[in-house]
Amino acid sequence: MAKIDAEIAAVVRYIFSFAVGIGLIYYFRRYIISFIKSQKLRLFAWTLNRFMTKINKILRKEKETVFRHLDSLCEKLGHPLTVLEVGSGPATNFDYYPRRTEIVCLEPNPYFKSYIEQNAHKHKNISLSRVVQGFAERMDYLEDSSFDAVVCTLVMCSVRDPRQALDEVKRVLKPGGIFIFVEHVAAREGSFVNKIQKMMNPVWKTLCDGCNLTRNTAKYIQNAGFSDVNIVNFQLQWGFRLLTLFIRPSIYGYAIKGTRI
Repeated sequence: MAKIDAEIAAVVRYIFSFAVGIGLIYYFRRYIISFIKSQKLRLFAWTLNRFMTKINKILRKEKETVFRHLDSLCEKLGHPLTVLEVGSGPATNFDYYPRRTEIVCLEPNPYFKSYIEQNAHKHKNISLSRVVQGFAERMDYLEDSSFDAVVCTLVMCSVRDPRQALDEVKRVLKPGGIFIFVEHVAAREGSFVNKIQKMMNPVWKTLCDGCNLTRNTAKYIQNAGFSDVNIVNFQLQWGFRLLTLFIRPSIYGYAIKGTRI
């Protein structure tokens, strides 16, 4: 009888301990969820900071081509550019800006700020005006017609609402200002790669902070109301050809707000 009583007491203690544990988790659930989210953002920033160095080398030709439009604009204006870089990440694009460009970096992940500042310190030829934590879809803290250029590289795949983001890009651009972009996009509808993208997309979005494999970014840009749009299709030249097939389709180009300067 004593043995049975001891076993029952042990079960009761176990159930009580389990209930207390569940209760504590439930009570502190907001703090736990917040901590997990913050650590996920920190890990993503740390990983991308290292990964973007390789991506920058892969995209060097395309970036050098599209960033030349900023050099041309700077020459036409006769003064250093004011540029907004949307979704700047660790700011590896600092390699490509014209001398004395004044840059505002917009980035939703707060853990990228230290990497942005480190990169700015390495590039004495440009000026980092400030780092703003925020999203492309709502930039009401930035004034209308306040930038000569807006830059997006590998960003439009992750914004929640590309139409609203492009409306904001147009709003903050000065008349005659230029929007330049380099993006990976959805493959041709119905193609083998497009089918793979659709299959992979749910998992990819979860792992890569909302990155969307099936977004037709070119169509969004063409329909955004810019006066002059130039888009070039290309294939990202990754290693591991079969493993990266679904993120190869890409575009780069520019769009002008209003009349070209």
